[in-house]
Amino acid sequence: MASNNEGPNLENHEVLEMYLGIEAILNQCAWQVGRSSVCPCGKPSLVHCNDCRGPDLCQKWILNAHPDKPFHDVQAWSVALNYYTHTTFYHLGLRIKLGHSSDVCPAPRLGRREAITPKAIKTVAVEFCACPNGASEDDQIKAHGWWPCTRILFVHCPS
Repeated sequence: MASNNEGPNLENHEVLEMYLGIEAILNQCAWQVGRSSVCPCGKPSLVHCNDCRGPDLCQKWILNAHPDKPFHDVQAWSVALNYYTHTTFYHLGLRIKLGHSSDVCPAPRLGRREAITPKAIKTVAVEFCACPNGASEDDQIKAHGWWPCTRILFVHCPS
């Protein structure tokens, strides 16, 4: 059956791509403008993990959900700007606990390391075990699965 449509003759895949592009834009606008989500704890959900693609959560819940995923791409809702802005788990307050298999150390020492990930170089806050018989900081980092980029100053570690 011939069509009398005088518009452009688009292939099916072109129509689909155009539709999906428009739908994505509309979904993004509805997601940002109409956002009124609430975290399961009842607080406003202002943080979103792009890697997990889960629901928006409050800061406390997103930190509890990522103790072993400090390099995920995370965004925080800016009330002033009315859209999501890029942030890091370091800025949200996540600390990786080392030396006690993620348990709380009775004598922690706060440190900071730079990690080279496939997407970016990210700063990570770590709590080293500072117990008298504890392992060295370098050994604690290696035991966590991170490896040094230099032998001189162990600040950078690829994930």
